[in-house]
Amino acid sequence: MKIKLVLDEKYKMLLDFVTTLKFDNSLSQDWAALKGNLWLNPPYGRDLKHWVKKAYESSINRSGLLIMLIPSRTDTSYWHDYIFNKAQIKFIR
Repeated sequence: MKIKLVLDEKYKMLLDFVTTLKFDNSLSQDWAALKGNLWLNPPYGRDLKHWVKKAYESSINRSGLLIMLIPSRTDTSYWHDYIFNKAQIKFIR
């Protein structure tokens, strides 16, 4: 089964996009229960901190990678609380 976190304009995600179309609020889902590697390209607004926190908390109790494409806002509290020295960081240009 393939699982991706696919966003639409209302912060929805598509679970098991190959066989079913089940839309739910991503932030209310248990990401730790999802198997395999996950990809997330969250909205880059003020709510980004909620997505980063959710990714960090979910990664503690799950196997597999949780990959996020986010801007490098190293001056924010969420960067220091949930990313710096807690995640593998790859800067891209």
